Amino acid sequence: KQNGFNVITSLENRSNDSVIRAKENKITDVGSLRNLIEKSDVILSILVPSYALNFAEEVSSILIDSKQKKIFVDCNAISPNTCLKIEKLFNNKHFEFLDGGIVGLNPIVEKGKTRLYISGKNTNKLEIINNKGIIVKSLGSEVGKASAFKMIYASATKGTFALHAAAITAASKTKLFDEYVKELEFSKPE
Repeated sequence: KQNGFNVITSLENRSNDSVIRAKENKITDVGSLRNLIEKSDVILSILVPSYALNFAEEVSSILIDSKQKKIFVDCNAISPNTCLKIEKLFNNKHFEFLDGGIVGLNPIVEKGKTRLYISGKNTNKLEIINNKGIIVKSLGSEVGKASAFKMIYASATKGTFALHAAAITAASKTKLFDEYVKELEFSKPE
């Protein structure tokens, strides 16, 4: 929105939290999912990963009737295999499918640092949003690469957080927490 894009959503059957976030960010509710699809050029699917396939199935069934060219980008933290299942839903439709993986915090929180890794045919179609609140990085034409990259990155960052949590727990249980923090401040200030 801050870069002049019309951002819309369907709040039908959505949680109260989603409704509040949409209103706070001045995102226009167009009512039904069908309305959302008809009024969109690019659909970014960003939701709880366990709903990604069901949402794609719903969108795909609505798109059967569409004669307009649409771009569907699955940006969910899903496996490459699930991504390939979703891609198959959109084969032979008036539509382009891109695999996506978001790395970084919300672009409002972390301005200019959030990355959207994408893979699939015609990744250049998302150049329009590059450096407009998000950095778009193409990983090539093979669908599943962006999902795999997101899994690799998340495993490293979440694994590191788990190790830090274990170290802090051990320091606390042995009553060495303060000493551990002082050592970190000295040896690893970052």
